[in-house]
Amino acid sequence: MSDAERQRISAIAHAESLMWGPIGEETVAEITALAGLHGIGDSSRVLDLGCGPAELLRRICEATGASGTGVDASPFALTEARRRLAGSPARDRIELRLADATAFEARDEDLVLCIGPGWKSGGWRALADWASGFVTPGGLLLLGEGGGLPALG
Repeated sequence: MSDAERQRISAIAHAESLMWGPIGEETVAEITALAGLHGIGDSSRVLDLGCGPAELLRRICEATGASGTGVDASPFALTEARRRLAGSPARDRIELRLADATAFEARDEDLVLCIGPGWKSGGWRALADWASGFVTPGGLLLLGEGGGLPALG
């Protein structure tokens, strides 16, 4: 199966989901509130690696005034993200990029989100090491995976 076919099937399977990852409404609301409590505000930058429909990124930027970037390899996910952002007061502060998150090279983000990163292999330590390279000193990193990550090698 090609990547495009897999992405299309994923988009269909997740069409009614809040996020295309392992968290629900209550957790999204809690994370959004915690971001503000931990100093994420209107001068902050948020990066969502593997953003899917960018629901968490959108909500954090709306609640805190932060600017953000969502990165996803699926054009289907980004189409849904753009649909959800259309009426958002944060729409002009959020950039969406069609890219493989593992090839993305942004740095100095105040908050980095990486929820449901099953596409990133190497286990939790490798994921944390990789994702922490995007965070400014003193910034926040949020990792989450519903089924755990397989350690390769």
